[in-house]
Amino acid sequence: MKSGVHHFRKIRGEKLMRIRSLRKQFQYIIHDNFKENLDKRTIKQNQKDNKSEKIFSYTSKFNLLDFSKNFSSYMNENFTEVKILKDIKSEHIQSFLNYSAERVTDNTLITYVSYISKLQLCANKTLRANLSWNNNIVKSISIKGSKSPYRGVESVIGHNDFNKILNYCKNNRGSQSSYAIRLQDKLCIRVAEMATLKKKDIDFEKRSIKIANAKGGRSFERRNLDNETLEIFKDVINKNYHREKLFNCNSRAFNDYLRNVEDKLSIERYSFHDLRRCKAQEFYDSCREEGMSIKDAADSTAKYLNHNKNREEMLKESYIVLK
Repeated sequence: MKSGVHHFRKIRGEKLMRIRSLRKQFQYIIHDNFKENLDKRTIKQNQKDNKSEKIFSYTSKFNLLDFSKNFSSYMNENFTEVKILKDIKSEHIQSFLNYSAERVTDNTLITYVSYISKLQLCANKTLRANLSWNNNIVKSISIKGSKSPYRGVESVIGHNDFNKILNYCKNNRGSQSSYAIRLQDKLCIRVAEMATLKKKDIDFEKRSIKIANAKGGRSFERRNLDNETLEIFKDVINKNYHREKLFNCNSRAFNDYLRNVEDKLSIERYSFHDLRRCKAQEFYDSCREEGMSIKDAADSTAKYLNHNKNREEMLKESYIVLK
């Protein structure tokens, strides 16, 4: 039996080597280690070193796909001799991090290192290899510091600009992304979660939608949806962009469309996540208006965002103004 499994994995590895680009090879190992509805907590408890190659959510999968795309482009431009994943060395990783240190914050560099570690685990599992990309890496220091001035509470879009964008999207319904932005006004979810919404998770009778396999592998619901939200769902379903999902594009496409709209309207550029921050602030303010304490309102907002409780400092720093 073991020899049969080994033979299968050997064939799978050989198949991967026939894929031409590094980007395609990364896509292969990412998809190979992703599965919906994995129990993250149980798997990590069973891992002796608490490190797993398993990818637990669509958010993580899309983040890894986006990162591997950028890393592959860098490799293609600077190390053309590297054709397969097994040829990537720690010095290539170090070069990419040094290059990125001039463009991103320290926090983003830390995230990049975590992506590299996860991709290494995925590659070793799928290829039955013993790659050590993150060995001997020296921490690169960003010239931008630990935080970007364009992230966090300061980057929340104003209601006037948000309404301009919504009006544009209502008048230009031909794009999937225009529907996604209008739904963000109603759902306040992560961009990767928007990209993976499924038709079967909409309950028109109960006026709800299940956001399945969200960040951390968790699921939650948005209930008491208004008529406009249900009509948007119906419009998108009638468009039949995808057999199972509402949309047939990824999170990058939503952000690209948003930036194009902002440029057309001559307003400052914001991300899809900045729209979420705006709606989070609205939710928090409504909790306070109902008489909740700052802590209770913050806890309710954290739950609404599918975060853990007692996240006041994180909310204050990254999402909303607590007052």
